Amino acid sequence: MTSHRSGTLYMLLLICVSVSDGGMGSEAPVKTSSTEEDDTSTLGSVSVAAPGRVSATEPYIDPATPKLVTAYTGTPAIIPCFVNNLGQRSVSWVRHRDIHVLTVGRFTFTNDERFEAHHEDGSNEWVLRLRSPTVADSGIYECQVNTKPTITQLITLKVLEPRAVITPDGPE
Repeated sequence: MTSHRSGTLYMLLLICVSVSDGGMGSEAPVKTSSTEEDDTSTLGSVSVAAPGRVSATEPYIDPATPKLVTAYTGTPAIIPCFVNNLGQRSVSWVRHRDIHVLTVGRFTFTNDERFEAHHEDGSNEWVLRLRSPTVADSGIYECQVNTKPTITQLITLKVLEPRAVITPDGPE
């Protein structure tokens, strides 16, 4: 005697959705539907952003990050990079001239002790600090976020020699 089973196989697909718009949008219900009789039920809600105001959960470099930083010899050069939604990713600084990785996170990977990374917990600002820069330090520095593909921002450092201008006291 042979026994056969017959039945319907159902699959439940759960999707976790997290969208934020910084309070600029509205809330809409999240629904599921099955193929049989298009049964629809509300599971929860998700924020829907206003057009052009979507805030991703993936890391991105804030447009407030400068593309040019000017410093003077003998005065620390502060090169900021603003990274939003960093999560568990890390920020690295690379000197383009020799493709040298200077820092990863808060750790320094160069023998040049003038370079160091600064970051305050809870802040989106990652700073490459260069003590006593020289004109030779001028060039392109790259802020990188270790995503796939890597997110980068090129920042040009321009180091100038301060000049003293002596003017005469005026006509005698």
